[in-house]
Amino acid sequence: MKINIKFLDKDFEVNREINKNIYRGLRSDADDQKQDDVIKFYLSNRDKFFSNELISFLNSTGIEWAKENEIFHYRVDDNLTIIEGWYDIVGRVLSKEEVASYLENDLFTTNVFFNNDTRHAIYPEFASHETFRFSFSIVLEKEILG
Repeated sequence: MKINIKFLDKDFEVNREINKNIYRGLRSDADDQKQDDVIKFYLSNRDKFFSNELISFLNSTGIEWAKENEIFHYRVDDNLTIIEGWYDIVGRVLSKEEVASYLENDLFTTNVFFNNDTRHAIYPEFASHETFRFSFSIVLEKEILG
């Protein structure tokens, strides 16, 4: 059953039940990277990088926000590291405008984006469904990583 949800003053249509069923069988991409220091740091601080409103929105879609479909990181220079990842969500962004936002403080900035029907590296479980992708990019200052 499709439901409409509003987030960032934009409209989304999601199928919560299909998302729940798919995510029930998925593992986070981070599960295979727990030995990596940056991924360990991300996992122990995941809730700080996303706003409460974003977490509430993700939960309302039926996905499990602790099961990133993809996560990776890279170093930009001696002072900046970027962690990127995404979740695929059965549904669609109803807004014709780009849906993006950010959260920042002195040590990190989290950029979030929502795009319809991104198929690159999509899990087979999503292949027969219309989807949108929630992507994030977290820019970390050297000081926060220690």
